[in-house]
Amino acid sequence: MIESVFFIPLAQGDLSRVANTVNSIRTFCRDYRIYLLLDGPSADSLNPALLGDDVIVLQNPVPTRRHWGKIWAMQCRAMVAALDIPELSARAIFVKIDADAIVVRAGLVERAQRIFDTRPAAGQLGQGFSSILGGRLNNPGWANYYQKMMGWRGALRFVRHGAAHGRVAQAWGAFARFRRLLNLAASHGYAWGEFAIGGSYIVRRAVVEYMARPDVLDDSPFLWLPDTGEDGVMTPYVYAAGYSLMDDGSDGGIFGVEGKQIRMHPQLLRQRGHYIIHPTKYGYEDAEVRWDEDQLVQSLCMEGQA
Repeated sequence: MIESVFFIPLAQGDLSRVANTVNSIRTFCRDYRIYLLLDGPSADSLNPALLGDDVIVLQNPVPTRRHWGKIWAMQCRAMVAALDIPELSARAIFVKIDADAIVVRAGLVERAQRIFDTRPAAGQLGQGFSSILGGRLNNPGWANYYQKMMGWRGALRFVRHGAAHGRVAQAWGAFARFRRLLNLAASHGYAWGEFAIGGSYIVRRAVVEYMARPDVLDDSPFLWLPDTGEDGVMTPYVYAAGYSLMDDGSDGGIFGVEGKQIRMHPQLLRQRGHYIIHPTKYGYEDAEVRWDEDQLVQSLCMEGQA
């Protein structure tokens, strides 16, 4: 049975590093499938070493051009497509992971499945409430954004987008769907601006099955909002489906995830027992160490195998 499915969105700049992510999954996971989601690059541009029976390549027919609502929809459509894998386990987890994140130890899938099995309210696992330094991970900017978007500012934004694309009449319907979605999420406990850092997060199968409803993806109001980050979009849908975001970033937790550069020695981060570390693309530098991306990946993966 396939117990996990990984989804890696790929823009042109990701092609040089995605092998690190794929190889880390192949090293530390079993009974998986990997979806490479090409958002601009062609399949011909992929390194042949990436391909195999464990990899499915999906070409986005129209590049998103950094439209975050469309990026989110591309990822979710791939998740929905994965529901048709014949041997997909009823306990399968769906892992969104960027091309600059890597798996650094075995046991990722088993931990996520155990959490979902014993915490029925959890629909999404991620780095959601605390930073890797132990500080509060909050985003007052997103909270303020969503609250303002529920009123006249949101209506104006939808109408302006509609006017720019000759769809003013449809803008009011999209705004109404936006309000319904956020109100539904809030009724299930969603806090304004709540999100899991998009470098990697995991959702349970039931959330993806909710996404498979015909009115969810094709009519998403976020297709009208190009600059709303995909991680800020995913969590409201988790709550709309009747589940919650659960943080798993403590010692032994799955995620050692930053939004930008890693702010502590990567080996100390890995020694806390995390399974996924992000990002690698900036390398790491402090007073004693200066690693480029490849050196950082090599150190984390070699240490993980020891």
